[in-house]
Amino acid sequence: MCPNTSIVTELKDIDFEFFIGIDVSKSTLDFAVRNRNAPLFHLQVSNTIKGLKEFVKKCKQKSISIKDSLICMEHTGIYNALSLEFFHHKGNTLWLENAVQIKRSLGLTRGKNDKVDAIRISEYAFRFEDKLRLWSPPRPQLIKIKYLTTLRRRFMDAKNQLKTPLNEGKGFVDKQLQRQLEKLNKKPIETIQKQIKEVESEIRALIKSDSYLSGLFELVTSVDGVGEVVFWEILTTTNEFKSISDPRKLSGNAPLENDSLFSSIFAR
Repeated sequence: MCPNTSIVTELKDIDFEFFIGIDVSKSTLDFAVRNRNAPLFHLQVSNTIKGLKEFVKKCKQKSISIKDSLICMEHTGIYNALSLEFFHHKGNTLWLENAVQIKRSLGLTRGKNDKVDAIRISEYAFRFEDKLRLWSPPRPQLIKIKYLTTLRRRFMDAKNQLKTPLNEGKGFVDKQLQRQLEKLNKKPIETIQKQIKEVESEIRALIKSDSYLSGLFELVTSVDGVGEVVFWEILTTTNEFKSISDPRKLSGNAPLENDSLFSSIFAR
């Protein structure tokens, strides 16, 4: 069973009074609040604790209970972090949804700016509240794996940046110069490759030490074409499959080769 199963259960029996959409950027947060009848207000604040407190104050002035609200926002990487931590700490209901899913679900829409996007997100939360997948913070093990996989990608990029110019130069550069460049490049490439292997060993050790992750690893990698690197990416992207409820979302609308197996994972 997945850790904290009760936390990630879909909340289909709660009647929310308000629906809050947040359009998140690096420097600003655009809030759009509506009830079951109509939009109520829009507010743009800085993406800071001060800005978040300003929004809470505005809600109090308008007698809007955030505890009775469904707060929805799109995945924006690290720019989400402050808002997620702030509202989660207060015990509010959070829904982190894929931007493409929101766009597709609402159909063709005109216009685009931060205010409009926030309003669309609040509308999405209102119209599709029965699809709610409660957000919960990643476990410490997963946070470590996420940072390690990010570091691994950076090492891979660095290695490719060193190797690509040399490969492209073959046949166009003097052979003696080519050999000299390859010799100079050999040691840094070997060093990076060693670092990649060390990072991969750390990731494997973290997964092996966690009974749930190790079981999930065996299950997911039993699918043809899914190796450990793909598993690491899926694991961190979906927060151990907690932030996604439909296996087809892993690959857009394309059918997965083993839908029944992935469906059983999402049901865990």
